[in-house]
Amino acid sequence: MEAMNKIVFFSGFILLVLIVCPLVTAYDNRAVQYYDEGNNFASIGQYSEAVASYDKAIAINPDYVEAWYNRGLALYYLNRYTDAIASYDKAIAINPNYTEAWGNRGIALNHLVRYDEALAAHNKAIELDPNYALAWNGKGNALYGLGRYDEALAACNKALELDPNEAAAWNNKGRALNRLGRYDEALAAYNKALELDPNHVIAWNNKGNALNNLGRYEEALVASNKVIELDPNKAAAWYNKGNALNNLGRYDEALGAFNKAIELDPKIAAAWNGKGNALSSLSRYDEALAAYNKALELDPNDAYAQENRKIALQKQNQAQQPSATPIQQKPPTTPLPQQTKQQTQTTPLWYFLFGISAILMIVIVALYFRKHGKKSTGKNVQYIPPVSTSLFCINCGTRDDTGSRFCTVCGGRLDAQSISGTVIKPDVGYDHSKEDLPKKGQ
Repeated sequence: MEAMNKIVFFSGFILLVLIVCPLVTAYDNRAVQYYDEGNNFASIGQYSEAVASYDKAIAINPDYVEAWYNRGLALYYLNRYTDAIASYDKAIAINPNYTEAWGNRGIALNHLVRYDEALAAHNKAIELDPNYALAWNGKGNALYGLGRYDEALAACNKALELDPNEAAAWNNKGRALNRLGRYDEALAAYNKALELDPNHVIAWNNKGNALNNLGRYEEALVASNKVIELDPNKAAAWYNKGNALNNLGRYDEALGAFNKAIELDPKIAAAWNGKGNALSSLSRYDEALAAYNKALELDPNDAYAQENRKIALQKQNQAQQPSATPIQQKPPTTPLPQQTKQQTQTTPLWYFLFGISAILMIVIVALYFRKHGKKSTGKNVQYIPPVSTSLFCINCGTRDDTGSRFCTVCGGRLDAQSISGTVIKPDVGYDHSKEDLPKKGQ
């Protein structure tokens, strides 16, 4: 009897397995069917429908790692980057070595401007697969976002070494070169990206930037128009078009382009700055200042907007200053001579120069008479020009040509006497009695 019970038990168990296994298999097949359905939707760009199908697959099999990963991709293309990261995280939790999930997680983080986290994710993907070109390209993006342009360029070059036909890597290489001021090389990189993918919208847009930086504004305008043709709702393309038109002096058209960029994305500070530039060039300073203020509200550290606002204020103040000559409604029949600013400044200078000249003349005349003549006292002076002049002692009469004022023999005072014996004695002169004479022999 006991043996019979065992036989019945095992028979029942086998029967249960035979019944349940097909049901489980059918259940799993339904998850695969939903997964495949999601892939089909994604292939034709119907990403919302794709997400719904992946959700059904995951509801059947919560550990369906590929469904979580592809769900993240579909959410990424819907610009739902935070949700995409959550899906990638689910896939990584199931399989920590899922290289593609790490790489695409980094790309989504780049879009959220979380560059440090993005860099970490790409480094993890590269650690798992050093030859993963997508991760190297994404790493270049993260480094670019962190302002580490030389490292970004190196990462992009590594990506192109692994996959020379990756248009996105050529585009990102161009971005790094552009930031490094190597505009010709950047332009070449963008052209290579467009050679590989003629409809690469971002590469066309960045090409327009490089051409603007090179001063090739007509070509920059062509590139911007190409972007708008491919994607009329790309705000950055309208902004670049505005820059090209501004540089070409077509300010009204530039203003229209900047307004379109702002309509598509009101949070682009650079577009507000560009609008301010166009308005300032049109002498519409109040509106220009309002545009610069908006740019600084969005980005208080925008150095261009700060500087351009100062320039607009200066222009506005100059425009509001009254002219040097007031405009009269009824001018006199004979206009009065106008005094220009230059005349007002130079008239005192002439007076100054005249005074200096007069002083110099007086000094020259005084020096001349000091050397060649006798100082006048305003009274009559008996003067007979000598042929040559020597000094003689008034005590002993000794002649002295040493240049001393006192006699070297007796110490007496020397006086001027011509060879003819005429002594030059002014009626009123220097009072020698007030001078202490040295003692003889001193």
